[in-house]
Amino acid sequence: MANRMNKLSVRLTLFVPIFFGIVLAILVSTLYHIRISGITIQEQLEQNLRLEVNTLVRMFERERSLKMDRVKTNLAVAHAVFHSMPLTEISAEKQMEVIHQITKKTHTVRLKQWKLGDEILHESYSLVDSLKTLFGGTVTIFQKSDSGFVRISTNVPDEAGNRATGTYIPNDSPVIRAIERGETYYGRAFVVNDWYITAYEPIFLDGEIKGILYVGDQEKDLDRLREILYSLKIGKTGYPFVFDREGTLVIHPEQEGKKWEYFTYVKSILEAGDRSLVFHPEGSTNPLMLAVEYFEPFELYVAAVVIPQTEFRGLIRKTLISSGLVGLIIVFLFSVFVYYFTTEKVRDFFREMEARDQKLSSARTALKETESRFSFLFNSTTDDIFVTDMEGKFVEVNRSACENLGYEKEDLLKMSMEEIKTDRFREQVKKTREKIMREGQLTYESEHMTRDGKSFPVEMKSRLIDMGGSRYILSAARNVTERKELERRILSAVIQAEEKERERFSRDVHDGLGPLLSTIKLYVNELGNPSIGKKDRGNYVKYTSELVDEAISNTRDISNNLVPRVIHDYGLVTALEAFCKKVNLTQQIEVGLETKNMFEPLEKNIQLILFRVISELINNTIRHSGAERADIFLERKDKVVKLVYSDNGRGFDPDNLMDETRAGMGLKNIVSRIKSINGTCRIRSEPGKGSTFYIEISL
Repeated sequence: MANRMNKLSVRLTLFVPIFFGIVLAILVSTLYHIRISGITIQEQLEQNLRLEVNTLVRMFERERSLKMDRVKTNLAVAHAVFHSMPLTEISAEKQMEVIHQITKKTHTVRLKQWKLGDEILHESYSLVDSLKTLFGGTVTIFQKSDSGFVRISTNVPDEAGNRATGTYIPNDSPVIRAIERGETYYGRAFVVNDWYITAYEPIFLDGEIKGILYVGDQEKDLDRLREILYSLKIGKTGYPFVFDREGTLVIHPEQEGKKWEYFTYVKSILEAGDRSLVFHPEGSTNPLMLAVEYFEPFELYVAAVVIPQTEFRGLIRKTLISSGLVGLIIVFLFSVFVYYFTTEKVRDFFREMEARDQKLSSARTALKETESRFSFLFNSTTDDIFVTDMEGKFVEVNRSACENLGYEKEDLLKMSMEEIKTDRFREQVKKTREKIMREGQLTYESEHMTRDGKSFPVEMKSRLIDMGGSRYILSAARNVTERKELERRILSAVIQAEEKERERFSRDVHDGLGPLLSTIKLYVNELGNPSIGKKDRGNYVKYTSELVDEAISNTRDISNNLVPRVIHDYGLVTALEAFCKKVNLTQQIEVGLETKNMFEPLEKNIQLILFRVISELINNTIRHSGAERADIFLERKDKVVKLVYSDNGRGFDPDNLMDETRAGMGLKNIVSRIKSINGTCRIRSEPGKGSTFYIEISL
């Protein structure tokens, strides 16, 4: 009994969470389906509204097009009827009070009377009315006056509904300008008090334009349009309507002739370029969906509106009911399946999971021991170790890095590699990182700055690693301050010894080669004396030859070790000026020299190295760059000497040239010389963009 209760308990334990999980999944799926369906229905509803509005606009356009075709046909009929009878102008005049159809101003004119067939046309309407009976629309016969063309026979009504006889079209009207050119005018025109689709044809009498034959029809047949729009239904709640540019409802099932209450809000949306929108009317809980198009020929807005919530409320109800029924069936069937067929398999799964948990626990213990050993090794090394991501942010640092830089580990992990670099190396970090990512590993020199602002040189060894499916850069930095100082002292000692040796060679030239040449000169002078004997002459030749051999030997020994005396006598600036002047005289290149605050003399060793570095840079420019000009700027500021050398030559790739084992020895010698006097050298150059060397020496 207990065993059976235990089995039942296990089944219930398994069944209850699965049951609620299925119910929750079905509920979430149903809500998601309802949401997606609502969005789809709303988009479809919006599309249908726009389609409905576009259809109405096309209907308006078709109505206008049909009117234009009918007007053209009516004009042809009117022309045939009018010109089937002779038109004559009789001498009798008629005085008329005429009215400007726009401004309504009046004045009096005298017009000669026209006779068509046997009938006087002035204020005679049988012809125009018969034509109206024949084809509908309006017909007018105009006669020319000084002010414009006057309606002498018409069935166009004025504001009071009477015939608009005596009204005239002024001469500045586009219609009259076309008539005066002898053209027939077709199109939209303002006739007395409304817009019409019209046709105006000039009437010629005795070869001159004396009048106009007009036919037209009202542009907007609102009664017909109203009948069509009232017959349309959009869904359960939607309907079309029309309003003008002032917001007056021209066609509306309930509020026709009134000012539309939402016009101001909707107008701002339309001016922004939108043609469909959903908005909440003030005082209403249901939003409205609206689509609008402006029909310019009629100067009317054609719109359609619908209440979206009402439209798809029924669909949501059906979706809920159907989803609920399907969900209950799925829950029932799946629960039965789980309850009767999967209990033992789940038990086996639990037993297997328990065994895996034990293995995982053992693996965790082993991993913790491995991590402990790694952490001990990681933090015991005297090198600074950094792990950065691809953006240069610190991911992990060891204890040595924290101690040497003066930061707590938590603070350092919030920083990036750029933030611990000195100013002159900070801008190189990104370029160096890209090179590591490209080549996989890199050894290079840099400078780090401690929290209190002190800097020290480091040798960096960086490698690209994969860790946890992501790429990182592992860098080990070794403080090389002592090594750099030792290298500087050694190199400085070598250079000083070299310069002393050259001074010695200079003295040898003065003290050794000078007397030899003087003695040779004396012997040569004696050889020119005709009074000496043959034996003495032979001895003089022999002595002179021996002295010349000795001088040649001494010259060969010391020729390559001469020291520029101008530096010792007059200083670095004067030596550079003399050297640049000599180079400029060759006309191979123009070298400019500018110095600032170089009044106090530098150490002889620094002067000699700077002179040889600048000489080497100029020689490299002449031989390799093809430059037309080079500029030298030398400045002493506080305890720093700055040298900037630039040319406009073809440029080069400094990294590639420094990496070559055979080429670029001149550059390497320049960098080594500068480092020997506690200086730094940065090179900026690109192919085709010249070269610039930035050299700083701390005194």
